[in-house]
Amino acid sequence: MLLLRHNSLAPPFHDYEALSPEQLAGLADGTISPSIAALPDILPWSSQITDRIHTAKRFICSSSRRTQETCRAALDRFGIEKDFLINPCLDEISFSPLHLAEDGLSPLAAVRKNLYPAILAGAVEHESAAALSRRMNIILETYSAGDVLFSHGFFMRLLSAYTTQGKDMNKALGAVFAIPAVPYLGALAL
Repeated sequence: MLLLRHNSLAPPFHDYEALSPEQLAGLADGTISPSIAALPDILPWSSQITDRIHTAKRFICSSSRRTQETCRAALDRFGIEKDFLINPCLDEISFSPLHLAEDGLSPLAAVRKNLYPAILAGAVEHESAAALSRRMNIILETYSAGDVLFSHGFFMRLLSAYTTQGKDMNKALGAVFAIPAVPYLGALAL
């Protein structure tokens, strides 16, 4: 399967580094749901990725507006007349930057540093390691190589680590830092 991250968001949500902890939390839990920016004229996808999009059996999005708009814009760009499915198992990891804050770090930098260790320690109030494992197992059991899934950066990195670590969430939470942050429209193949 191919995972694609959503496009950048329309202003004022386009710069995650400038967002407040409350705004980051709202984006993570879906209470803030801005539109995406227009797709760039030149998409950052290789011919291998665009071939997979053209030959995909199914397109699946998280329940967020930004993944659905990104999927629809990509399908329109490539002239693909297919509908997409929605699966909340692809939603971003639910977290509160207020609980992950660290002096001297921006809210986003603190989340990047502290989210995965907090999940491992059981300190993320909305998402447990067990709940994330269940979500990821559903994805891995439901979708296959011919599917294109639109999701979110923190979740995509952890899903990738989860698959490479033999579906062991504790190992995945330790190994996830070896996977670079996923840029907007970034792709990960599983």
